[in-house]
Amino acid sequence: MIKITKEGKKMLETTFGSKGQTKFKIQHIKPTCNACRDELRLVPGSSEPNDVISMESGYVFFVDKDLMQLAEIITIDAAGDIPVLTTRKSIDLRERYF
Repeated sequence: MIKITKEGKKMLETTFGSKGQTKFKIQHIKPTCNACRDELRLVPGSSEPNDVISMESGYVFFVDKDLMQLAEIITIDAAGDIPVLTTRKSIDLRERYF
């Protein structure tokens, strides 16, 4: 499930709306060092074979099925014009308790 905050929607509209971009890939960025955490990145994109497709507020988001299962909920927020993506549960397997 994808949620978009009021600030996130404003960022999407101002940053991508003028370009007509409404389809986005949410990418999982793995840490480059042991002290860093896993992150999510929002980029204009299209679906890949293992993606879940989610529509919210007129936008379409493509997320890897396994990533979506780990995250449960991805919230798109913003700090100014910078997207900030958070998850309900950690996507960093080092922080998961099985």
